[in-house]
Amino acid sequence: MAYKLASDEVVLFEYFCITQEHFLCEGKKDFYSSIEQIDKKFNIGRRRQEAIIKLLSEIGVLSVETRPNKDRSTRSKYFRIDFDQLSKATTLAKIIDSSTDYFNEAIAHFKELASAQKSLSKPKKKTAKKTVNVDVIFGKLQDTLRERVGMYNDGKLTEEKPKRSKVASFLPRNKQVETMLSQVIGLYSDTAINSAFMVYIDDILCGHVTAPRKTLENFLSYNVEKGCYPVIDFNLEKFNKSYGSPNQE
Repeated sequence: MAYKLASDEVVLFEYFCITQEHFLCEGKKDFYSSIEQIDKKFNIGRRRQEAIIKLLSEIGVLSVETRPNKDRSTRSKYFRIDFDQLSKATTLAKIIDSSTDYFNEAIAHFKELASAQKSLSKPKKKTAKKTVNVDVIFGKLQDTLRERVGMYNDGKLTEEKPKRSKVASFLPRNKQVETMLSQVIGLYSDTAINSAFMVYIDDILCGHVTAPRKTLENFLSYNVEKGCYPVIDFNLEKFNKSYGSPNQE
């Protein structure tokens, strides 16, 4: 047998490699998968999956990142196989017996994939597109603010009209806000951002939370230590539970 791994380790390793190659052909640097999906597909349980993922990560061929999933409006595990590392004989020898013909074939194959992966990693100019996206989502957030303030004034958010109506002010737009929006757009769909913002505004209008000094900046704030957008994530989760999952664009 060419592999030095256990049978279930081989299954998961090949699954990651094949899936990475598939998404690489589509121009994507990584892919997401769930514990449940892998368990259902290969009958490999959670603990065993975690052990195999740890093994491949320690060898240096697999990296895992948990981040927002634009397709599912949740946080998902994203996997990336490093074909450059796999194309190195010293690394691949930990997975495949170097005395076999398959080892040399695998080296050649992974070298081709490593070249394609490096080309994908080169930065591309997307400034114009991002500017358009910022314009679109900013307009949606402004419309949502006006709509929810109108609903609040009509008593549709609290089941009774307030004694004092609120005014739908204009959201501030400056360089900081545009930068924050452009960063968020790369991680969440427009629908997910807008859905989270709707819940966020409803809670402020109804007095469930204290109104922040800078409404939009607070909504878009990033927690460096946790590596996430806590306000967006919290309100998006609340939307999914209480308002119903947003339709993805």
